[in-house]
Amino acid sequence: FAAFLDGIQSTRVLQYLPGGVPLIFGTVAAVVRERRERELHTWGRAPELSTRVYLPRALTPAAQRAGFDAAGIPVHDTLDGDEASETQHPQLLLALARTAVQRERERLETLLAERWCATRSDPLYVDGGISGAGLAARSALAVGVVKSHRTLYAAGEGVGLVTRLRAGERTTAFEIRSPRRTAVASWYLRLRNGTDPMFGLVRLEV
Repeated sequence: FAAFLDGIQSTRVLQYLPGGVPLIFGTVAAVVRERRERELHTWGRAPELSTRVYLPRALTPAAQRAGFDAAGIPVHDTLDGDEASETQHPQLLLALARTAVQRERERLETLLAERWCATRSDPLYVDGGISGAGLAARSALAVGVVKSHRTLYAAGEGVGLVTRLRAGERTTAFEIRSPRRTAVASWYLRLRNGTDPMFGLVRLEV
């Protein structure tokens, strides 16, 4: 690999409005770190950075929204223009905001992955899956490395096969398809042995 792509996100509750409506400050960043002479350097001008307030516009008083506009703070509507009831559950609104922050992180990561694949000819290590990485998901340069396994692409005897892999062993490749994402080939690989069945296990996507 010539470079490494990763992103971060953080969410902070600024306040709860009457009715339990949360105002969230979200910070998102993504960066490609390129390997040059055994050291990592930031590729491009700088990391991509996004800071916004995430709120349900239909449930937020106009004066509150105007305050953010006057301060030049970007605002994202977590309801995406949908009509909202006054009985919206605060935890649901909070979950919508966190999902919106995650999508913004994915957008920045996709932007960098596409930019790399369009201008470079070296392999790029992408932290996480690549099926949602736009044009980069169709490039031979982007390789997704998934380290957490909340979803296990195996059933029955396949689960035992994956969990019994030894260091240096891999499964055969299989295809992952989704209506809204690019189809990718994937396989499991054990990098090192351990007592936990998921220790040292990664899943690659190309």
